[in-house]
Amino acid sequence: MAGDDLNLSRWTLVVHDSCLAKLATVQTQIGWPSSNQTADDITPNAIMTLLTDLRKTPPTVPPKQPPTSVTLNLQGAELVSDGGVRHAIAALSIRLHALNLSRTTKLTDDLVRWVAANCKHLREIDLSYMVHLGGMGVCAIGESCPLLHVFSVRGCKHIPEFALLKVAHGCPLLTHYDISHCCHATDLVPRTLASTCHNLQLFYAQGCKEVGRISDTGILSLSNGCPDLLHIDLSRSDFQYKLTDMALLPLSERCKILQVRMHVDVSGCDYLTDAGLSWLAMGCPALAHVNVSHCVKLTDLSLRAVADGCIRLGLLDISGCPRMSDIGLRYLSVHCRDLHTLGLRSTILISDGLSLGRENAQGLAALSHGCKRLQHLDLTKCIRVDDVRKTLATQKEPKMAECGRISVL
Repeated sequence: MAGDDLNLSRWTLVVHDSCLAKLATVQTQIGWPSSNQTADDITPNAIMTLLTDLRKTPPTVPPKQPPTSVTLNLQGAELVSDGGVRHAIAALSIRLHALNLSRTTKLTDDLVRWVAANCKHLREIDLSYMVHLGGMGVCAIGESCPLLHVFSVRGCKHIPEFALLKVAHGCPLLTHYDISHCCHATDLVPRTLASTCHNLQLFYAQGCKEVGRISDTGILSLSNGCPDLLHIDLSRSDFQYKLTDMALLPLSERCKILQVRMHVDVSGCDYLTDAGLSWLAMGCPALAHVNVSHCVKLTDLSLRAVADGCIRLGLLDISGCPRMSDIGLRYLSVHCRDLHTLGLRSTILISDGLSLGRENAQGLAALSHGCKRLQHLDLTKCIRVDDVRKTLATQKEPKMAECGRISVL
């Protein structure tokens, strides 16, 4: 296989070291320069061979140039070892700009350190769910890859915080930083990012729990220091009390000058109230994706604020919010005409909304009338839902499992 996108993730069950050796051989035969080959290393015979090949090329067809950057994707390749990956990467040399080693169970910290030392032009690296990854490998990335834009160690629970900080300090061009489920991350991580990575656009800290506890303080610093932030994921199932309305206030203030679509996920942060979501909605008119599922204190007032302030909203998940009802859905139907995905799982007060007649329809009936672009609706465990199949005529993927009162038309 040769080219600028070497994606082996589709063959994870058969990719092993011998496959990577063949890949390295092909790359070498193509004749693209390696990291150890410079202009001074080219011999006269090599130059004569190159000139001969060029003469054979039709004058109207320019010689094919090698890609300036190469992507290597080994996601899920459970059979490859450190040696095999080193062999392949050595052939790609300085052209390797993106590397995906996520879910590679045999690869170790030693390989990551070698990659950092030999691939200093890396722009993207994904090390998610590497069970043997430790602090030294991540530190090496921070020390040797200053051009890095995308960094992910999602699910790597053994990485100490000092290693995460090393990347934040050493990679000032970062735009994507994913430390979801990294147990040792604290507020010091977003504070450091705010002071060094001013181009940050995506910050994922889902499920940072146990020792690590990212709170309002860290998000305040991040909001103030990263003006281009577009996507923030703070969803969690533990330490919910660490994130309150005060985490949303700085986001809303910063977004007043932001005119691009923004994603916010605070699922499971059950200390958030209507006040916090109202601040966010008023300050972020470009919100496109909001997940407040299982934020149990939110009510229809939050839906009203979102409807009034976020008319470009495309995805909303309010699953498991027991205080939201048909009235809130009516607010959405009036203003959120671009809504295409709505999660209502276990929202027990939701119904078909026809109890007051079609002229005063609320709930799902109002959505069907006002949100013409709605295509994906999850009604799982909505126990008050009656016969809504007619009102769901425009939905492509309605999920109505365990809605006990749905009749068959």
